Amino acid sequence: MNPIREERLHYLDNIRALAMLLGVLLHAALAYSPMVSSVWLTADSVNSVFFDMVFVVIHTFRMPLFFLVSGYFALLLIEKRNLKGFLINRLKRILLPFIIFLPLALLVVFITISWAIDSIDTVVPILDYMAKKTSNQPDIQTLHLWFLLNLFFFCLLLAIFMFSMPKLVAKFFSGVTAIHVLILLPILMISALLTVPSTPHSPPTKLYPQLWSFGFFGLFFLLGCVIRYRAELLDEIAQYVGIIWIVGVTSCISFYYLLPEPMSTAETVLQLKTGIPFSWSYLILVLLEAISAVYLSLALLLLARQYLSQPNRAMKYFMDAAYWIYIIHIPVLFWFQFLIIDSSMNIGLKFILSSVVVLTIGALSYHVLVHNTFIGKLLNSNSVKATSHNS
Repeated sequence: MNPIREERLHYLDNIRALAMLLGVLLHAALAYSPMVSSVWLTADSVNSVFFDMVFVVIHTFRMPLFFLVSGYFALLLIEKRNLKGFLINRLKRILLPFIIFLPLALLVVFITISWAIDSIDTVVPILDYMAKKTSNQPDIQTLHLWFLLNLFFFCLLLAIFMFSMPKLVAKFFSGVTAIHVLILLPILMISALLTVPSTPHSPPTKLYPQLWSFGFFGLFFLLGCVIRYRAELLDEIAQYVGIIWIVGVTSCISFYYLLPEPMSTAETVLQLKTGIPFSWSYLILVLLEAISAVYLSLALLLLARQYLSQPNRAMKYFMDAAYWIYIIHIPVLFWFQFLIIDSSMNIGLKFILSSVVVLTIGALSYHVLVHNTFIGKLLNSNSVKATSHNS
């Protein structure tokens, strides 16, 4: 591995935390988005295309950017702690929280849904559909914690390759150029996205590995590893920053306007089971999604490097709390949005209120119940300092 210099890269910590916290805003917005109103559990009877735009934009870059940064930290951790230490750390920080919190999240969400079905007056299409399908076996999924299981799969695969063929991995990492990233990477993602049964892509929430995730999120994770190994790669990419912003924004706007009209709950559920038939128009849509994901993620990473590189005490606290806030936010968000769903309040105020309440409960519970406890140590200990390579 290349020699390292002990200089903390705060922008990587900060943007990873912001990507998690943006998940709260994204999921809060889905309740008021016409695009997912047929399948989202807290879908309000009133919605607005504004929240469609919020959803599409954040959804396009948030998790790709998160996995990119996670790949950077994964290779850094291997450099500092070797493969054995890396795997032990990933078991404690990723797999163990997944095992602990998924059953709890599922239980709370199940109780909340059962209460909502009996208590609210608003007709929520997916709840109505679920109530009529009670005889079916429930499909146990990973909810919003899918990213933990996928991240662990990626880390495990990285460790296997680093152990079995380190020279080949190093040769591959050192050979990646900015042109490879900007031209070939979106193309490589097409085949994976074509197998996703929805667009924008639905998350890989099964309890087993879903191959398309490796061909999409896994490639962002791999890119993060490459950027860690070849520190100059990000500088090479930065030379095209203007083009990256133009292409990223243009492709995202085009993707949004080419999206098909929302379907009914039954049609959406059927599509999720059978997939989307191939067509040239769908291929173009998938290509635009891949391009916008790659280019917006890189644009925002470069923006963070420019403006979020300085230490900030408030940001540091939310960076530490972000993991906990994200873990609990879906059960809390569903509870609160069901609580206000029958209100005649403006949906903009509902969105703001639900976002603020969830973030506040998350931050306060972290400070009072988690920060200095075993859970806090589990989620935030054994962190590794982000450093830059000597160049």
